[in-house]
Amino acid sequence: MLAAGLPLLSALIGVGIGLTGIMLLSAIVDLSESVISIAAMLGLAVGIDYTLFILSRHRTQAHAGMALEDSASLAVGTAGSAVVFAGGTVIIALAALVVTGVPFLAWMGICAALTVLIAVLAAITFVPAMLGFAGERAVKGKRFDENDTLAGEKPRMGARWVDLVLRHRTWAVLIPIALTLAGAITATHMRLGLPDDSSAAAGSEERIAYDKVAQGFGPGFSGPLVVVAEPDNPAEAKQVTGALQARLGKYEDVALAVPVGASPDGSIVILSAIPKSGPSTKQTADLVRAIRADQAA
Repeated sequence: MLAAGLPLLSALIGVGIGLTGIMLLSAIVDLSESVISIAAMLGLAVGIDYTLFILSRHRTQAHAGMALEDSASLAVGTAGSAVVFAGGTVIIALAALVVTGVPFLAWMGICAALTVLIAVLAAITFVPAMLGFAGERAVKGKRFDENDTLAGEKPRMGARWVDLVLRHRTWAVLIPIALTLAGAITATHMRLGLPDDSSAAAGSEERIAYDKVAQGFGPGFSGPLVVVAEPDNPAEAKQVTGALQARLGKYEDVALAVPVGASPDGSIVILSAIPKSGPSTKQTADLVRAIRADQAA
């Protein structure tokens, strides 16, 4: 019972400390509501996993006859090193969200990385301390080693699965690779971007507002395009604006193009082009590429 509850206890303590830190950080930094959810899920996942890794090594060594204190220290020195390395890779991957340049994604990655860091620290400090307090109670229960089958007992599911994989090792390697490649084919059709309110849950305020605006003014009204031009002659800003407005109106997917304004010296003019398609559709993305290519030409 103690061995089953220790991973949960360690993960909950790590997540609790991490979420407390996020709450304190929110007093000085604007954080998205999803930060807490992401941090909690990742903290629980890695906290349980890392604790189980160390606990499993400790139980195996203790069942082999090693003294409990020696086993706990060796488990932290071996499995604990793997936990630190694995946690480090996760922390680096999450912190790398900073390079996206999107503030809410950057803070999401930083907060989740800090929660994972606390989970790693809990696994290599709190867990061995609890193993010392638990003593024999941490290693009680079923033993999953080769002695079970030698005693005439029926091999357990884990032993049968390992035996199957070892007997068909070639297929055990090829099948996962084939499945991974098959799943990766869909990446060629992936469209990257941030979601808009059209992907919000049906019945939510955001989705209702989006649907009403799209119904009354068209789906592109929620995502107008900003077109900026630099006239060669600032004195001709009005003529350039009119010409650019007529040019944008010729695009099939442009519902409306209107001038927004110009800089005081006439060196920059701005227009708004409202697409006929929604902000996250392929048609709008194609329109943006066409306008950019037209301007470059």
